[in-house]
Amino acid sequence: MPKNPVLSLLPLVLASFSVTAPAYAQAPPAQQVDGTKIMTTAAERDQGDDYTRSMAWTFTTGGKERNSMKCTEIRKNYRGREGFNFKSVIRYSDPAKISRRSTLTWNYTDGRRQYWYFMFGFTTAKRASDLERVRSQSEVDFNLDDYVDINPGEESHTLLKSEKVQGQSCYVVESIPLKGGKKYSKRISSIDQQAFIPLRIEYYDRKGKLLKIMTITWQQVAGIWFWKEAGAENVRDNKKTFIRVDDVKVNTGYDEREFTNVALEKVK
Repeated sequence: MPKNPVLSLLPLVLASFSVTAPAYAQAPPAQQVDGTKIMTTAAERDQGDDYTRSMAWTFTTGGKERNSMKCTEIRKNYRGREGFNFKSVIRYSDPAKISRRSTLTWNYTDGRRQYWYFMFGFTTAKRASDLERVRSQSEVDFNLDDYVDINPGEESHTLLKSEKVQGQSCYVVESIPLKGGKKYSKRISSIDQQAFIPLRIEYYDRKGKLLKIMTITWQQVAGIWFWKEAGAENVRDNKKTFIRVDDVKVNTGYDEREFTNVALEKVK
């Protein structure tokens, strides 16, 4: 029986369709993120135009409390305007011996910082190269200026992986200082993928060994994320610093003049 010419061509027609899948059938690649974008987004998240917060610090060694203090911080966020990230005033209220002590920090976008401080017996605020001798004993092992308020441009950032922290999906980013003078050689941050807030930060010494671990829990005030509690543990000597944040107020309208050395001299 002679072959049907249509049937004999059918396998070739089917083969031609099987190898020419339409281009739109392929799923688009996932949006790429990198360490710099993640850390910049975290650093530049909304914190209001300004805020005030009360902080209670406790420093322990071997599980025993050694020092504690209370202070109030007011901060004005510039978001790069006039070359500033923020200006901050901290006024100490407890213990009594530091209750008339206050500090002023100007944090610039290029990584520079300027400091002033005022203490009992002073008539005018003084400039300082750093605030080591002014801070309370509770801040000796872990202070925010050296370990937390780091501008993204001061470090190089590499996305390492993703992991779960406190039940949240996080980006894990390695940050290495671009210049010397830091108290750590690198830090590894776990950044919440939705809120872009750090939940855990590891700090390593100059030999690349783990030095400190910081964990943070958060609260929302007027829809903005602020610390609720933070703990920094020195894994070498069992020293721990605990920070509790209360009474947060956002967008109170602080005037520029509140962040000058003259304002620092006002005892409140």
